[in-house]
Formats: sequence, structure tokens, C-alpha cells
Amino acid sequence: MTEKPWLVGTGFSRGIGAAIVEVGKPHFQFLSLCRKPSGNADIEIPWDLSKPFFENKTTELFKYLNEKKVVGFLHCAGIVGPTGGSPEDLDGQKKYWEEFSHTMDVNATRGLEIISALSKFLKPRSEHPPFVLHLSSGAALNPYVGLDAYCTSKAAALMAFRILAEKFPANKLLALSILPGTVHTDMMRKMLSCNESDVPKISKFHKLQKTGMLSTPQESAQKIIDLLLSSREKLVTLHGKAYDVRNGSLG
Repeated sequence: MTEKPWLVGTGFSRGIGAAIVEVGKPHFQFLSLCRKPSGNADIEIPWDLSKPFFENKTTELFKYLNEKKVVGFLHCAGIVGPTGGSPEDLDGQKKYWEEFSHTMDVNATRGLEIISALSKFLKPRSEHPPFVLHLSSGAALNPYVGLDAYCTSKAAALMAFRILAEKFPANKLLALSILPGTVHTDMMRKMLSCNESDVPKISKFHKLQKTGMLSTPQESAQKIIDLLLSSREKLVTLHGKAYDVRNGSLG
């Protein structure tokens, strides 16, 4: 029996990332770079996304990358970051901008740093080229006052993936940006707890919650796994695009 290919990723401990592992296990094996082990992935390596790549357990990671057929990397980790506007007082500003910088690290910079280090280890899967994927957001395309750090970091990650698509042809390295929709995760629960005075458009998400329009992590994960199992021809058309898995539209 042929060994299932491996996917390396962040954010596999909860939310959409954890659901991707759950739904994808019949087709893939998973190596999780995680702050705290959760037991859901096949291999878990302690990893701190607030630190640069080489300050983590790179020797252990490289051992697995050399031994396994790794066909893709998924950056699912994400945080909301500070909410509301930057404060007026200097002490408050220091804390705000520290949190803003941390949000940029987790949501964008560290994922890109991992991709840079992992790209040479990624291998094709049958006729499919190796891929890198990140969970994007409507916030990468639309401004939400009060979620400044989240929007900015998600927009930065999306642009970086578009640049990757310019650097690498699709048959060498697929750059996939996935819009999973509005999903009822811990992150969404944190957003829903915001005051309208801090995040004026938060009522939009309250309305989606009340009308049962928030997707479950499992629903989004199933669509993402189905996409990864789709034809090479379809995946190549999404190279460098922002793809909404709910309706197949491009952002």
C-alpha cells in the first residue's frame, strides 16, 4: 500500500486547521507546527510563531522533511490581534503596537518564512505540483475599522502569495489563497465579543450568527480538502488568486 503524502502546517490544533486534519486524514498525513500539542496530527513539533524560523526546532523538522513525501504546506494559524483604534496615551500605544506587530508575525511573516525554508523540500503529488496554502479572509479585501491589525496582516499575506505566484510557475509551486467564508471558530467568537464602538461593522457578524449563516469549521475544511483533491487543471487556475470555497468566486 502506498504511503499517504504528508502536509505540514500551522494552526492544526483548533478551528479550521484542526478540522482540515480531521477531514483530510483518509487522504493525507499531517505534521503540525504547534505551540501546544493537541494529539490530532500524526506528528507534532513544538513551534512558536512569535519567533523567527531558525529559533524553533528546525533540526527535528528537517529530519522529517527529508524522510517524508511532503507535498504541501498550509498556514492556518491566525489571531485577531488588538481591536479598536490605537489609543491616545503613550503607554497604551506601546501595548497596542506590540500586539499589532505580533499579529503581523503570526498571520503573515512567520508563514512566509516557513515557506521560504520548506519550498526546496516539497515534492509533487502524482500529477499535482507541490503547493503552499494560506487561509485568507474577506478582511484581506475589505477594511474593517477596529480590526486594523487583522485586516492589514491578512492583506499582507494575500499580496505575498500573489508575489509567490509571480516568482514560481504553477507547475513548480502552487500558491493558493483560500477564502473559507465566515466560520464559527474561537477567533470569530472573539470578534463577536467586540463592542460596536470599537468595531463599527461587528453587527454584520452578529446578524450572520443570529440567522445561522456562520459555517462550521468542518464545512469549510471539507471544501478545502475537496479542492486539494480536485484536478491539477483546476488548481493551476487558482495560482495566485483568492478563491472563495463557498461559491467558487475569485477575490
